[in-house]
Amino acid sequence: MKEAFKAQKSHSAADHMIYNILRSYPANRGFTPISNKNKLDNGQQPNQAFEAAKLEVEWRFQKPNQEVLKSIFGIEFSEDLINVIKEQVK
Repeated sequence: MKEAFKAQKSHSAADHMIYNILRSYPANRGFTPISNKNKLDNGQQPNQAFEAAKLEVEWRFQKPNQEVLKSIFGIEFSEDLINVIKEQVK
């Protein structure tokens, strides 16, 4: 799995979130809250990137995207594994 993931040139935030969970790390590892006062004053939320990645994880597990996930991670995602990942992302 590590070799397949590292072989890809770029990853989305959701890919990193899934990779964290597969390696038994917290889903939010690597997500830093926004603390810039100007960004916060202009309406951005402190955990905006993390929340967006959670939504993308849900989208990633739709049936048409599972082949893409297999190419990124080099493993088959069973329904049980998908459910475990979704539970960790909640």
